[in-house]
Amino acid sequence: MESITNPFFFLCVCVLKVYELYRLRMVHSFDSLRSGCLSRAARRHLPTWMPIFVQLRDCIISVLPGDDLYPEDPDYEGLLWTGAPEKWELSLEDVCCGHPTMNRLAIYSLYDVRAILSHDMMQKMSLARR
Repeated sequence: MESITNPFFFLCVCVLKVYELYRLRMVHSFDSLRSGCLSRAARRHLPTWMPIFVQLRDCIISVLPGDDLYPEDPDYEGLLWTGAPEKWELSLEDVCCGHPTMNRLAIYSLYDVRAILSHDMMQKMSLARR
């Protein structure tokens, strides 16, 4: 697994993002983008998901599907987005103890991002790859 601090890895990620932005140049409206994404997802049987961000006392977490904190009915289109992550007066350790099934990223700074997976999630991911 490449480190996010590796300059080559960072450059590859940037190139991929530029490529994705370049592909969006032909999209003239949000509705056409949305309908295209939905039809592509239906054709390829792709699940829709969005990370949910929560600001804790010591970091920001990005909660992903499969995590105990991931909502049953997430806001896929950002209609409830207020412009900032929800704030909780808890530490990452408190959240991890209270919600043992974890599939999240802990973001401490631009250069310190850690994946946090529970044993259950690691088993599910290894079974899905087979």
